[in-house]
Amino acid sequence: MTETLTRPGAGPDRDPAEGRPRGRLRRLVARRRVALLDAPRTRRGRIVTAVVLVLVLLASAGQLAWSTVTALPADAALRVGGLRGEVVTTQSLDARVRLYGALYGIAAPTDPAGQDRFRRDTAKAVAVSELVTREAAARGIVVADKAVSDQLDQLVARSFPAGRDDFLAKLSAAGVSEQDVLGEVRRQMVTSQLYDRITRGVPPVTDDDVARAYDQRRATLTTPEQRHVRAVVLGSQQDAAATLDRLRGGADVTAEAARSLDQSTRGTGGDLGLVGHDQLATLDQGLADAVFGAAPNAYVGPLPLQQAFVVAQVAEVRPGTPLTLDQARDELRAQLGVERTGAVWNGWIADRLRAEGVEYAESYQPADPSSAPAPR
Repeated sequence: MTETLTRPGAGPDRDPAEGRPRGRLRRLVARRRVALLDAPRTRRGRIVTAVVLVLVLLASAGQLAWSTVTALPADAALRVGGLRGEVVTTQSLDARVRLYGALYGIAAPTDPAGQDRFRRDTAKAVAVSELVTREAAARGIVVADKAVSDQLDQLVARSFPAGRDDFLAKLSAAGVSEQDVLGEVRRQMVTSQLYDRITRGVPPVTDDDVARAYDQRRATLTTPEQRHVRAVVLGSQQDAAATLDRLRGGADVTAEAARSLDQSTRGTGGDLGLVGHDQLATLDQGLADAVFGAAPNAYVGPLPLQQAFVVAQVAEVRPGTPLTLDQARDELRAQLGVERTGAVWNGWIADRLRAEGVEYAESYQPADPSSAPAPR
């Protein structure tokens, strides 16, 4: 969660210190004063000069008035779709950031430069979200309330093992409501349908495409290193730290996992099986990095995990091996398909950003406002 994204009135005629037109009027008057020192001496010449001066001043005043009318509201972070378009206020943008943090664990960096980049990138992501919503509505894409509710139920079951009440309590603590989450789920479902429509005409990947890509990427096509992981999910950091101490002291991981909040692995000793780094990162990036940075048989944690805390054991390390064409074929075909449809989608996003005239407040202007946002 564009353009030529210069705000109306911005540019060389604006005073960077005052934030208002820097005297296009003053410069024009100054030029006319110089010219009038050598004014025409005939009556007709003086009349013509006077008329031209009046017209120039009127045009300049009109430009100033138009800049005032079209300027972004004082509390706006951005506007999508021109003067009558959708305004996203700084307050709304902050609310979206809280929502992303609660659902996806996305947080602003702590350093000033990183915070500035994050603010601008988030503004562009929200601008794209608004563009997608407008386009979906124009194409008649609608998602039923029940479908949205069912999708949220699946999200809660998958990502919040302590249950729905815990999910709602954590949302409230983060300043996010259930309606906020339903709105985000709806946006994601609408985006998915629009993506399918935009990329519908992308040609399929052929066997020749796969063979050519295999030759080009052979050095990187290996089975990923896998690690056999056991995990115990606890409700508090204190409980998780105590569990880690017991495990390092020789306690049985299967017995400790019986208390895990993760119902799917509670009865199997917390067994996640053999997983690759990318697989584990879909659950949590920090957990994946810790597990794949640990020695065999080591324990890691406590680590935050979806509003809980996890302790994990690296039970086995299995190195990666090169893939044959037959082994790589299906995954490579899928990857090429994603790359093709992604290129079409990103191209469409960039075209809409340029066409819709997204405007940003100065402190929210992205570094590259007309390109699709980079994935986080």
